[in-house]
Parts: sequence; structure tokens; C-alpha cells
Amino acid sequence: MSYCKYCSQLPLDNIHRIYHDNIYGIKPKSDNEMFERLSLEILQAGLSWDVVLKKIENIKTAFDNFDIATVSSYEDKKISDLMKNKNIICNNLKIQSIVHNAKEILKIQNNHGGFIIWFDHLNCTNIFEYTKELKKIFKFIGPKIIEEFLKSCGYIKTHDDNCYIKSA
Repeated sequence: MSYCKYCSQLPLDNIHRIYHDNIYGIKPKSDNEMFERLSLEILQAGLSWDVVLKKIENIKTAFDNFDIATVSSYEDKKISDLMKNKNIICNNLKIQSIVHNAKEILKIQNNHGGFIIWFDHLNCTNIFEYTKELKKIFKFIGPKIIEEFLKSCGYIKTHDDNCYIKSA
């Protein structure tokens, strides 16, 4: 069963339905939102998406709503506090990667006017090309994380043709 069909059968207040109806396949409106989606895919690696969705509000709070400038300034104390936070996904490599990625996005913003602007100008035509380009800059990414990130951000068609929600 597709994610669209699965979500269509869920109550409106279900975490999967809310994500599907309001986020999945819709282009982010800000660099911070795009950074959040990349970070959530990193946190999800090796886990069920259900785990991320159940913890999403705690994750957003713990990571200062994925404000790129704030996350890029995290030091050892903040990372240590995140590792002790049982309400989020505690994986040192993932957390360190998210901080590193925030620093890289700041550089991209300074050099290209924005993360979304830069991303939209990548000359990639498939997941493997995106992965190759993004691996030059970011940590803890691979083809599956990039595929889900591209789907989440609407760069790859996500919704079924007969879905009640259409990609932006």
C-alpha cells in the first residue's frame, strides 16, 4: 500500500496524516525548513519514520527549531545535553553531522544567497548525482537519505496520481 493510500485511511490528527497532508512533497519555504528536513532524514536513518514523527516536536525544540545559525554554533556542552535528552534520537554521529551541516549551509548562504537557491541550481538529474554533490559538503548522507530528502522537499514526485494531496 502506498503512503498516500495508507495516510488517507488515517484520522486527521494522526502524525502520519499530518505529515503527509502538510509537509510531504511540498517545497520548503525557508532555508531553516529545508535544513530541518535534511536533519530529520539523517536522524531517521536506520529507524522507522514513525519514531521520528512521534518525537518531532521534542526534536524541533531540542534543535532550536532547526535555526541554521543557532545549530551551527553548538559547542560540546550543547551536544552533550542533546545526547542526554531521552525525548529525541540520541546518536552522537548524527548530531555531530547535523551541526557540521548547519555550518556548511551558513557558508552556502553566504556564497550563494541561500540554501534553497543553491540547491535549486544544482545540475543533478537523479538521486546518485545529488548524493555525489551533497557528499562533497555534508556528513551522514547517502542515496536513501537523499532520496527521502528529495521526496520530502518535492524534488521527486511523492504523491500518487489519485492522491487527495498533490505535490507542489
